[in-house]
Amino acid sequence: MPADASNQRSFAIAANRHAIAERWRISLGEGAPRARVRETAAATYAPRALSWNDTLHALCWSAAGIGGMAVANQLRGLESIGDFGLIGMGIAGIAVLASLPRLAKAARLAWRNGSLEGALRDVVEVTIRALFDASVIASGDWENAEVEIHTSLDGRKDVVITGVSRAAERQVMQAVAEILGPVQNPRYLMVRRSRLGVRRRLDYHAVPAALGSRKETAERFAALWQAKIGSSDLVFARRAEGRRMLLRARAFSFASAFQRRVERRSVWL
Repeated sequence: MPADASNQRSFAIAANRHAIAERWRISLGEGAPRARVRETAAATYAPRALSWNDTLHALCWSAAGIGGMAVANQLRGLESIGDFGLIGMGIAGIAVLASLPRLAKAARLAWRNGSLEGALRDVVEVTIRALFDASVIASGDWENAEVEIHTSLDGRKDVVITGVSRAAERQVMQAVAEILGPVQNPRYLMVRRSRLGVRRRLDYHAVPAALGSRKETAERFAALWQAKIGSSDLVFARRAEGRRMLLRARAFSFASAFQRRVERRSVWL
């Protein structure tokens, strides 16, 4: 097409403002009134395995306490040692009460870790809180942040964060990509131990660079992770044993790279 004819066509299209607006509407879909381009992270993996360490500890304490109460109740009926039975029931009751928080945590892990959406939400919420505690994002971003998990047409799970600044959004998405993506060269690792039948499994997650630059922030992230996601060990990857662990983590990530990916993209929401 000659240049003059092409220019005339472009001018004609530009002059039809109503048609341009309609094309934008069709292209972007029915977005929210204040929709804008947002960064998202689509992860194919999240730590969903139930922590048997947490669960077994809770169940053992609970079972021991209930068993102790049953035995103490029987002893209470004997006149000679009735007082000891009463004391035993008190001790067993304390053991049962002490096990309830762990039992509740195990139940929550079983419930939330049953879906990829729940596991992704837990990881993102831990990351946001840890970034706030490390003064990487502002208090307003942490207080107003809302985590949404969108399912795209191709079945991907897109993590979307609303209520935060663009800078905080980028920081969170970068940290989530480092946690859930293949292990590269972090200063700290989170190592999860679990069992699949009789097999013992190790799973590795990098502590994001924004949180791993200082020991204090890495330990805070580890504490939040352990409280919400499950028992894990924080490993410093710059010592001899930590370097060996890092090599195993990188080999593991390389072997399972087809399973563990985090794709970051911009979408109109």
